[in-house]
Amino acid sequence: MVRNNIINMLYIKLKMLEMIKILIIFIKIFIISNSLFCSISFLSFVYQTIPMTYKYRNSDNELHIGFPYEIFEQFYCCENVFPQRKWFFENIILNQIVYFFIAALLYVFFKKVNQKS
Repeated sequence: MVRNNIINMLYIKLKMLEMIKILIIFIKIFIISNSLFCSISFLSFVYQTIPMTYKYRNSDNELHIGFPYEIFEQFYCCENVFPQRKWFFENIILNQIVYFFIAALLYVFFKKVNQKS
């Protein structure tokens, strides 16, 4: 009876350690995903603010100050490039989920690379 109690207690401690390891991995992945989110958000901020000093003339030959989105839309032959970009950066919750899965894939990839070497 005492032996079974000791075995059960050790089993419970082992499961708790496994859950703690999983929690630590989850926290690492969350930190990686947040760093991805912050860096991409910062890049989008820079991308949207620095070009505001750019002067260009549109097809009507009017002088504009800002980023020439229409020139890039014509260059990419796609009118949906910039609305998708705007939607992608504004939808923060979806971004967090996407970055979390990207970070999880990166974590698993680097974990396997470290095990092979």
